[in-house]
Amino acid sequence: MKLSIVTLAALLGAASAQSCAAPVQLSTALSILKTIQTLDTKLTSVIGGRSVTDSKFKQMDDLADGLVKVMLDIDSVKQTAAANKADLVGVHKRIDVVNKTVMNDKLKVGPDGGVMKPCLFVSAEGHGDWRVNGGHQVPGRFESVVTGRAIMAAYSGMYIAKNFYVPIEGYYRIKTVMQTSSIYSRHPHALGLDIFHNGVLKVDAYQGTRNHVEYEAHELEWIVLAKKGDRLYAGRHVYGYVNVEDAGGTNRNNILIHMIAAKSDSQTSVTMATTDRPNAWMSSSRINPMKMDRLMLNVKGGYSASSGKFTAPTSGIYRIFQMMQTTYTSRGHTHAMGMAMYKNGATIGDQYQGQNRDEASMYHVHEMERMTYAARGNQLWVDFYMGGRSLIEYRGGTWRCNQQFYLVGDSTNKRAKVVQVGAYWGNSGNRGLSLNPIKYNTIVNSVNIGGGYSGGYYTCPITGVYRVYAMIQTHATYAGHVHSLGLNIYRSGALIIDQYKGTDGNHDPGYEAHEVEALVDCSKGQKLSIGMSVSGRSSVEWSCCGSTRPRNFASFTLVTSY
Repeated sequence: MKLSIVTLAALLGAASAQSCAAPVQLSTALSILKTIQTLDTKLTSVIGGRSVTDSKFKQMDDLADGLVKVMLDIDSVKQTAAANKADLVGVHKRIDVVNKTVMNDKLKVGPDGGVMKPCLFVSAEGHGDWRVNGGHQVPGRFESVVTGRAIMAAYSGMYIAKNFYVPIEGYYRIKTVMQTSSIYSRHPHALGLDIFHNGVLKVDAYQGTRNHVEYEAHELEWIVLAKKGDRLYAGRHVYGYVNVEDAGGTNRNNILIHMIAAKSDSQTSVTMATTDRPNAWMSSSRINPMKMDRLMLNVKGGYSASSGKFTAPTSGIYRIFQMMQTTYTSRGHTHAMGMAMYKNGATIGDQYQGQNRDEASMYHVHEMERMTYAARGNQLWVDFYMGGRSLIEYRGGTWRCNQQFYLVGDSTNKRAKVVQVGAYWGNSGNRGLSLNPIKYNTIVNSVNIGGGYSGGYYTCPITGVYRVYAMIQTHATYAGHVHSLGLNIYRSGALIIDQYKGTDGNHDPGYEAHEVEALVDCSKGQKLSIGMSVSGRSSVEWSCCGSTRPRNFASFTLVTSY
């Protein structure tokens, strides 16, 4: 029900009188109401159906941003007048959603007594495959909410016009993925992904090649401290020709956002570090540790820019992540980057990614993550090794390399649930290998709070949203064969997401780190699992590198209960 100008003015005046504050000016009430009504009318007319152009997305983005700013104005007036929010806002259901999202400032409590952390997994499914010849799309076509409806209901919205509106001040991880197949042989194909915070580009990265066909899962992530009402979104831009694969029906293009911790959480330990180093050529050399000299976040002061090491401020399970951007511009060289992670000098994981082909001008994003238990005072760090010759793009308009260290859970948190499992077997060079589920046979780095993994399945101990992640390391040495590996995430046998990486039969792709990740709603007792399939012939490195740090692993982490 809409408020009249007189009613709104009366409410503001009465409230200010009751609070003994100076009466709110009638002109303020008139201005706020008029702005809300105008923006709401425009937003409603712009949305106008499912077939929406990129220009309309931009209009919706701007209008929704304007609405949030107006609601913050109302919040300020409300505090001055001590008026009730519900009395001030009755203009329209759409406005009410924005209002509740912005003004809500308390973490909800789930049925198990744990806090309900804001999180969302949104897909671009439903468009069908689309071929892109250059151009930008901001925000990206992420429309279909796959996971997080219960959390959205608790926080009255959060996702409006392709923007995630932050309901609680805290530390948020944002990741976006797009699946492409570069079907235009002899054309350059490069896709860039972007992450924005309040309209400001925080990070971008490119992945692509010059003139051959390949499947690629383009990935990018960042962590921000976001205030109530801030907006987060992702975009993409294309150079050359690519085919964006949407017709698989399994959420191959998506954005996931989840709160790591509220700013008010006294146990929070979050580090986000990058570097201002100039871009540099590297040839067959190692940097250990890889020092990041620009600290974006360093809550609890665990990271030392001078040493490149993170000292655990409290005992618990930590997630470690590193991303590096390279450009292969030298023909006739092997280009392979290896990364390794350490705890107190002992290697806790490593992986490789790179090419053996005689190919030039290829962008590549190298990512690696592991979780590990670290006692208070333990030191964690990351290095990298360059085999062959390549240009490291530390900067390219944004920070294209970063490291992350953050506390996932500790033994004192009875609601923390996290398991990291690995597969350590003999090497397999089988063509067309299919495993469903992959039966991981070892716990990795002592990450096992709450148990639940057995016989290839993780049984969800409580109802909530779980982060599911898997990585497979391959070494495709079979030139003349198509090499493509798909990773799949299942819930109770139903496919949630699959992701492919590979190339055509004319090139040897060398080392490849295949990843898949999703946020999944899981009821207590439901089972989550990982599967894989190989097209062509590819060597999965099952035998490396011992049962304590296998290169093929998966993790299941409770993000929030509800």
